[in-house]
Order: sequence, then structure tokens, then C-alpha cells
Amino acid sequence: MADDLTGIGATISLEGTPIPEPATSGTAPSANIEVSVSTIQDPLDHLVSDPHAIVIYESDEAMDHVIACGNVGGVRSEQGDLVTWLAAHQESGTNGLAILHDEGGTATTVTIYLAEQGEEPATAAATPAT
Repeated sequence: MADDLTGIGATISLEGTPIPEPATSGTAPSANIEVSVSTIQDPLDHLVSDPHAIVIYESDEAMDHVIACGNVGGVRSEQGDLVTWLAAHQESGTNGLAILHDEGGTATTVTIYLAEQGEEPATAAATPAT
């Protein structure tokens, strides 16, 4: 069984409700980061106990063109969230992270952050921390 996730950078959710543009803060980011947040009715324990993967397609119209993917597995944060790497597929140049948050053992919120490699980084405007 596959769970559908909200598209990366989507403006309308799977339920048909508007999605506000993510807020940014601080100096200019070094890459254009696209975001997707979805809650699926699949417990996190199930997603890690049986083999699952997250697959990112180019678009709804190009579902045969995978741009990034990763197995559901990785490191757990102190809060219990699972952080999974999403690697570029073939030569797409798009990498990212998926953060899976358990919603009480009955659902999982999946937040995906993607950025394309090779984007021109912003000029550093901040003082490096030591």
C-alpha cells in the first residue's frame, strides 16, 4: 500500500485546502528549499518495521520521472522524530531530508525538505560562528 504525500512546493493540500507559503527568516538562504508536509494514517512504528521508501517525482504529470528517493530509516532526534536522507535519483541534482513524526501511534506527519544542487549560493552576509 502506498501513501500519497502532498507535492513539494504545492499550494493546495491533498484535501483541497490552501497551503500557505513557508515563512523564511534570517539572511538569504544558500539554496531554494522546497517543503512538503503531510499526515498519513500509518504509524511510524509500521513504517520502520516493514521496508518503506519515500519517492519524489518530478510532478503529477511526470510520475515516471523520479528525482529523489530514500528508504525510511535513519537517525532519531531527541524528540523521537526519524530523520531520513533523500538522495538525488540519477542526475536530478535534488537532495533532501524527510522528518517523520509519530502522531500518537496512529498516524505519522512527514515533512520533506528538498533543494537542488548546483544552485548559486547566496553571498554570505553573516559572521561565521566559532
